[in-house]
Amino acid sequence: CILPHYIYSVILCICLLFLCSLVYGQSIMVCINQQDGLQEKEQRVTIQFEDFLVESFFDKGFIITTYPISVQEKDSVQNLLDECKFGSMDYLVYLTLTINPLTERITSIDWNCFSVMQEKKMNQSQFEVTHYEKNNEEKRLKVISETITKQIFEIIS
Repeated sequence: CILPHYIYSVILCICLLFLCSLVYGQSIMVCINQQDGLQEKEQRVTIQFEDFLVESFFDKGFIITTYPISVQEKDSVQNLLDECKFGSMDYLVYLTLTINPLTERITSIDWNCFSVMQEKKMNQSQFEVTHYEKNNEEKRLKVISETITKQIFEIIS
């Protein structure tokens, strides 16, 4: 049985639409505010932490975007939510890293998770990092970022 040529095109379009719906992932914007007392530039540790956090969210299947690291003052959450809406993001994760400027190590992390569509804070937590690996900073940052990602993933899922 030979079908008209346009039938094949219709079947192909239906299959493509079905496949596109299977690969949809939730999207998150990550925004980091660095508090180190100096407020001049991003610390290396902040950039490295952001990289590990993005990688950890990506490994969980999220579509990730980042907002430039803020070193001056905290950005308005409402402005960030508006940007997330404009970018069709599902969630906003806002983190404040407190850094010891002498040792350039993160001492604490406050994070907030917001639902963009509902403009509502879903959860917040203060994360003390003092009891994590002290000798290997890279390993320490990776473990901390994975732990925070797990906490946020449990809230979102």
